[in-house]
Amino acid sequence: MKTVNLQIRTVRLAGLFCLLLAWTACSDETVIDPPGEDTPIMIRAEICTSDADTRADGRETTETVTDDPANVYDRSSFIANDKIRVTRTNPSDSKDYLLGADGKNWAVIGTAPLTLRIGASYEATFPHDYKNIQKDQSTQANYLASNLLKSPAATSSSGELNFTGDNAFVHQNTKITLVFTGKAGVAADGTGAKLTGTFSNFTITGTGLYTGGASSEQMSFYRPEANVATWHGIVYPKKASTDISLALTYDNVKYSATIKCPMEAGKHYRYDLKIENDILIPDGMTIENWKSGESYTGGFDTTPTS
Repeated sequence: MKTVNLQIRTVRLAGLFCLLLAWTACSDETVIDPPGEDTPIMIRAEICTSDADTRADGRETTETVTDDPANVYDRSSFIANDKIRVTRTNPSDSKDYLLGADGKNWAVIGTAPLTLRIGASYEATFPHDYKNIQKDQSTQANYLASNLLKSPAATSSSGELNFTGDNAFVHQNTKITLVFTGKAGVAADGTGAKLTGTFSNFTITGTGLYTGGASSEQMSFYRPEANVATWHGIVYPKKASTDISLALTYDNVKYSATIKCPMEAGKHYRYDLKIENDILIPDGMTIENWKSGESYTGGFDTTPTS
């Protein structure tokens, strides 16, 4: 009886298998095999920012900034001619690929395509040739070269690689903005008066500002507009409260002041300073997200090519 039952079960299983084959043949559904090894990968990449700026008094603003001219030197979204480096890491090796943006798509620069390796991880970096934080950031090129963005490690089994959402590029260093104004309450909105005089001999000094080390380091920040008394700088994310000394000459009068910065990674600290009665007065610090704007931007894709 046991043998008969086994034969019946075998016949029944064979019948079910035949029915399954027949159903699959008549079904409109298509079974799609996953891409194989060495399939060129489609890339999507964007920069993580935030809609909300957290200010010193706890308020938030959700102002959305579009076509921000500051994006040229301080990326909140990728632009044409940007280049990123994508590193593919396997258990046995690691390889870098250079990708360039044409304003719409990412494309590998070179002859070797960026291809799929099942089980490999992928990380991306901008600028593609980042080395360190520049001491002299008085030029747009040096400021941008100091502004490191990296993605978390991502994987792919579908032939698409998304440096988006939780895997979007994130600012790795710290940004400081210095805003100088004149006597408080002069402007219509109650802020300080615009300074139209000449600034010179501006130095910024603090321990480990661009290396994170224990030595005193002096830097130059970037002034995007010659007629606006605002400077931006990228400093090392020490995660430690640091005294920063400012010294400058304005209209032939020398000024100095000291500010204190927590220097947290990915944070933007804005300091307002007033020149009043020949004295430079720190007038408050604001902790902001790196940029106002969309929560993630960019979105260039690659078109895989064989």
